[in-house]
Amino acid sequence: MACAVASVRAVAQSDGNRCAVVYADTPVCVSYRALAIRVARLARRVRAAVAVVAAGASGVAETRAGVAVSGGPELVVAQLAVWAAGCAVVPLDLAGMPRTRLIQVLHDSQPTILVCSVIMSPLRVVSMHQSSPASHFFFPR
Repeated sequence: MACAVASVRAVAQSDGNRCAVVYADTPVCVSYRALAIRVARLARRVRAAVAVVAAGASGVAETRAGVAVSGGPELVVAQLAVWAAGCAVVPLDLAGMPRTRLIQVLHDSQPTILVCSVIMSPLRVVSMHQSSPASHFFFPR
């Protein structure tokens, strides 16, 4: 996945104003330059969260990051940032997955951190190492 991140960086340097992400049928276009900046910013936050977890653990050899972002450009940013930080992506569809499946995915993958979006807020990085991953989610009925 480092290839995808490197490709975005390369195009951002050579042709940064070129459109990288268009969401659905909206006129909104995120340029490669803007995408690379957003990815780098979030990747720093992901690495910082992983460092905190690694400092409190006996060693985090393989880091998995749950990505719970509904879609659009933010989903692209989140996935690229997780890869840029050297982590594996665990996709989480909070709206579309049945609750039991989501709990099973969280239990099986044991993500160390969660990258999620909150309505009207920027992407966030949450540490998952304190308790069971499933306890960090609110499941509407």
